[in-house]
Amino acid sequence: MSKSSEYRIWFDMKRRCLDRSNSRFDAYGGRGITVCERWRNSFDNFLADVGPRPSMKHSLDRINNDGGYEPSNCRWATWSEQGRNRRTNRILIFKGQAKTLAQWSAETGIPRRCIHLRLARLGWDLEKALTTPSHQSNSVSKQAAASGLKRTTVAERVRLRGWSLEKALTTAVVGKDCHRLQ
Repeated sequence: MSKSSEYRIWFDMKRRCLDRSNSRFDAYGGRGITVCERWRNSFDNFLADVGPRPSMKHSLDRINNDGGYEPSNCRWATWSEQGRNRRTNRILIFKGQAKTLAQWSAETGIPRRCIHLRLARLGWDLEKALTTPSHQSNSVSKQAAASGLKRTTVAERVRLRGWSLEKALTTAVVGKDCHRLQ
């Protein structure tokens, strides 16, 4: 089985966690990710615990990204499942449910990028970002254009300056100074 994908995955798992010269050591062993004793010296134990790889689309995933490689914390997962389980993901808690931005997007039907822009650029609160239908996000662009402003100008005013959307839309840009419209 030394030529199997499972063996390669087991071998690479150990190198990331145990070999200081491995390019990925800092993200794994260097931050305390360990390989359990049962798996460290036995590919057979590893394979017995995780089973064969379901398909080439599956890779080894740690359920808790801060936990080690051990039977209770590992599973075979697809790339999309792993993508939702990254430690760099931003978890959004809404109505008592913690989900990634991608999961909220799938649940609400609002594009992920739209939710992100609402939160990061427009400064919307989470409830408004997740409950306002996405077709309304284009209305900000339309309102900005109707006011003779760039959408990015309006977004920066709201996000960086903390202005209300109404103020951002009704304040003209003159040079670098802004003056309230009459």
